[in-house]
Amino acid sequence: MKQVLLAGAAMLCAAAPASAATFTFTAAGTGLTAAGTFTTTDTTTTVDGRQAFTITGLTGTFNGQAITSLLPAGTDIGGERSDNLLFGAQPFFTIGGVAFRVDGYDADLNFYSFAGVGEAFFSANVNGMNETLPPLPVAGTPVTFTLERVAAVPEPATWAMMIGGFALVGGLMRRRPVAVAA
Repeated sequence: MKQVLLAGAAMLCAAAPASAATFTFTAAGTGLTAAGTFTTTDTTTTVDGRQAFTITGLTGTFNGQAITSLLPAGTDIGGERSDNLLFGAQPFFTIGGVAFRVDGYDADLNFYSFAGVGEAFFSANVNGMNETLPPLPVAGTPVTFTLERVAAVPEPATWAMMIGGFALVGGLMRRRPVAVAA
């Protein structure tokens, strides 16, 4: 009976799985500064022997302008199709990279990496005119890219389950066997 109750208490203590992972980033290169947050799936997929997260959201700024949207995987940027995958270590992207739009630019932008090269690059696919305002950095610009995973904060319901589980385990441990008189 005690083992069954302890197993039930352990199940109460188990945290609910997070639905997303969050990464903050900064990027800098010639004519380029960016900072923001990637939201990804919490599960990874294996790509070329490495674990990659699928990017589901992107917020932040690019050269002082708001990043307005993450473009869908498969967006053509300079002949490569974006895949919106993110690795937790360099190189952070595949050759397809992550595609996004920025307020004020008439272009699809992306960050990408070459296989075996430990740095990120910038590219743009201009929609319409050859010039956009403000001016874009040169395609192929090397980018110093930093990435940090943000620790997940449990939801209130998870905290309640953990506290309830600890209380149950504490109550079971406090119970003393009743001495039987002979």
